[in-house]
Amino acid sequence: MLAAILTFLWIWLLGFLLDDVGRMRPVSYQGFIDAGIPAELLEEVAEVDLEVRTLERKINRQEQIQRDLQRDMETSGEVMRQMMDLQRLALEKGNAPSEAEREALASAQETFLSSQGQYREANMEIQSANATLFVLQGRRSALVSRKEAAEAPIRKAYQAKVRTRALIEACVRLGILIPLFLLAAATVRKRWRHPWRPIYLSFLVATFWTLGYEMFEQFPAEYFKYIAIVTAIAITLAFLSWIIRKATSPSPSLVLARNRAAYMESVCPVCAFKLSRTPIQTAPSTKRRGRGPQEAAGPLAPVGRVDFSCPSCGTGLFEACAECSGPRHSLLPFCEGCGAESPGALVLPSGAG
Repeated sequence: MLAAILTFLWIWLLGFLLDDVGRMRPVSYQGFIDAGIPAELLEEVAEVDLEVRTLERKINRQEQIQRDLQRDMETSGEVMRQMMDLQRLALEKGNAPSEAEREALASAQETFLSSQGQYREANMEIQSANATLFVLQGRRSALVSRKEAAEAPIRKAYQAKVRTRALIEACVRLGILIPLFLLAAATVRKRWRHPWRPIYLSFLVATFWTLGYEMFEQFPAEYFKYIAIVTAIAITLAFLSWIIRKATSPSPSLVLARNRAAYMESVCPVCAFKLSRTPIQTAPSTKRRGRGPQEAAGPLAPVGRVDFSCPSCGTGLFEACAECSGPRHSLLPFCEGCGAESPGALVLPSGAG
């Protein structure tokens, strides 16, 4: 668990390192524009854009005024109709309209006529602004066409600069990660049996993960898929070759583990033949439950002959100890009777593997 936590911390540290060291300042597109397009053209385009935006705001304002005047005319018109209905009813009854009714009708008429006049003025302002805006938009279209024609080679140069900068940045970032990954791999291989192996393994996993992530981020997808599959094939081939080497030329520790397990199971370490008896009573027979001391010995009980070979492949499995003359395991390094060591005991017998 601590090694897994350390792996995530290594990845975190490597991310900070790459961001601080490998991240370059981005290329400024405005700098390319300022250097490649005449300043007069840019100023003229900006001036026309400002005039267009000003006219558009003016038109929007006049349209808002027209909407307000429209509401005023609708309200005053409704008041006029109501007052006229009241005066008509009064005349039908033979009564003259009151002074207040005449003033209200006159006020409504004045408001209606005033709003109508302002509405016409706003409409004239909108028409004039639209005419000017039409001319400015045509002028702006021509200027934008000139700017785009001048900007086309600039855009290509900018994209080439961005690609070059991205390639340099990728080389810098990978140039930091690849040596760290190789150093971690070499350290793990050299110190595989060191007590601090979990630390080395966590750093190796962290560098491998960060390296793969950076390759995915920096390289295009069509290139990364080939890099990923080639890397996977290389790792698989390396692991397979390691397994084959272990199987054909195993290390002394692996031979010892294999022989020890075979003796414990009363089988031949070379051909896995099940042994019916051995000169030395093995552990499995003594661990059988429900049997007395005489029955526990069974077919694995000591016999008079010390030397014993596998009846299937002929490999010598037991022999007389050179120190105590008692039976000992030929393929294990120490005698269980006196503890004497046999240096050649872990040599893989001929025909094994």
